[in-house]
Amino acid sequence: MLQRIEASELAIPFKGAFKHASAERHAMQSLWVTVTDANGGRGYGEGCPREYVTGESISSALTFVERHRADWLANIQDVRALRHWVEQHAIAIDAHPAAWAAVELAFLDLFGKLQPTPTISGGTPRLALPIYGRCHFNSWRLRSPFSPGTLMAWLK
Repeated sequence: MLQRIEASELAIPFKGAFKHASAERHAMQSLWVTVTDANGGRGYGEGCPREYVTGESISSALTFVERHRADWLANIQDVRALRHWVEQHAIAIDAHPAAWAAVELAFLDLFGKLQPTPTISGGTPRLALPIYGRCHFNSWRLRSPFSPGTLMAWLK
């Protein structure tokens, strides 16, 4: 049973400024999410909201977590419930992709830690969690050296 979902800004200063065409930063800025279960187990996730990439800010990402926190605590207890939430809230996720990435990673980290076997053992990958999601690239382009068909075949 989940006990807490916490979200905060993670800002670690750079030694120098990082500059590109869209922004200049003196510190990295991320949303940091911690999901804690009743036994004290923790999962961690990070997302990078960028107004010029995802349309999100740290403030809007924190608001997204606050808006859905009670629903997640009440309804997401395992990967199956996480999958169901994703299917029912695609519009909200598409509007807050970086915030959702942080939340989703925290859930998956916690649920993965609760599995009796490691996800990778002896160098051979084993799925400990079922694949439940799908990718959407609605408002930006995925840049890849592969054709879309080749990339999708590789992802399957």
